[in-house]
Amino acid sequence: MHLVMLDAGGTISAVDRGRGFDGGALGDDILAHLAEVAPWATIEARSVYRGLSEAMTFGDAMSVAQAVRGACLDPAVDAVLVAHGTDAMEETAFLCDLIVPASKPVIFTGSQRAPSEPGYDGLRNLADAVLTAARRGAAASGVLVVFGGCVLSATRARKVHAQALQAFGPDAAVVGRCGAASPLAARRPRPALPLSDAPAAAVEIVTLGLGSDGRLVTAAASRLEGMVIQGLGCGNASPGVIQAVEKAVEAGRLVGVVAGCFEGEAAPVYASGRRLSDIGAIFMKDMDARRARMLIAYALGDRRTTSEASALILDWLKAR
Repeated sequence: MHLVMLDAGGTISAVDRGRGFDGGALGDDILAHLAEVAPWATIEARSVYRGLSEAMTFGDAMSVAQAVRGACLDPAVDAVLVAHGTDAMEETAFLCDLIVPASKPVIFTGSQRAPSEPGYDGLRNLADAVLTAARRGAAASGVLVVFGGCVLSATRARKVHAQALQAFGPDAAVVGRCGAASPLAARRPRPALPLSDAPAAAVEIVTLGLGSDGRLVTAAASRLEGMVIQGLGCGNASPGVIQAVEKAVEAGRLVGVVAGCFEGEAAPVYASGRRLSDIGAIFMKDMDARRARMLIAYALGDRRTTSEASALILDWLKAR
C-alpha cells in the first residue's frame, strides 16, 4: 500500500524556540515509527505548509487541498494522510471534501501536544490514521478526521475542546472507532465541486446575540463579498439585522444563515427567518458557521457572480 503523508504543519511538528510553540517539520523518527506500525505500507512524506494553522490563509488551505487532490488522482497512490494543525483542521478537511473525488481514503490528523511535551499524542494519532486508511469503508466515508481514538466525518467534525486529547466531536460526526474491526460507515456519494484556483478571501462570520442590530452586517457588507450570519436559534434575527441583510443582498453580497445552536439546523420557520429567506439569504441547513464560510468563499472563487455562487451552493446543499 502506497500512502502519501502531507506535512501541513501544526502542533504535531511544533517547536518551542523560546517564545511559545511555532511551526516545525515532521522528523524522520516519525516516519520510522510509522514504518514499524504498518510494515506493509510504503509511506512517502511531502511538505505542503510550514507553520501553525491559525496563520493559514484560504490560499494555504487550497494548496493543501490541491496537493490532496493531486495525490488522489495519482494511480500509484492508495491513500493520503494529512498532518495538520487542529485550530483550522476542520476547515481544510472540509475544503478537501468539497473538491477531492471520493475514490481513495483521505485522512486528517494532528496532535494537541507538541513533540517536546509530556504525553505527546502525535505518534498515536498518526498510527491510527495509517491503520484507518487500510480499513474497509475508508474510501467510501469521504474525507475523515482521525483523532483521539475516533474516526470522524470531515463534513461534521469540529474541534470541541481546546486542550483535551480527544479534541474532536460531536458524537454525530463519529463514523468509527480506532482499533475496531467493523467497517467504517459509508455515506451517499456526492460529486466533487468544480475546481477553483482559490476561495474568495473576503468572506467573514457575523455572530448574533441578544440585542444585536445591523451595524456589524452593514460594516461587513461594505468590505466583503459574502458573509455568514450565525443567527439565534434556528437562524432568527432582529428587525435591524434583517434590514441590514436586505441592503447587503441588494448590493450583491452573498449571505448565508446558520443556526446559533451546536446541534440542529438553520430553517426559516419563524417570521424573522422567513423574511431573511425571502430577501435571498441562504439557509445552510445543519452546517456550522466555519464550514458555511468555507463553502461560500469557495463558491465565490474564480470570480463567480453572486447568482452563480448561490446556485452552486444550493445544488450542493440539495445533494447532501
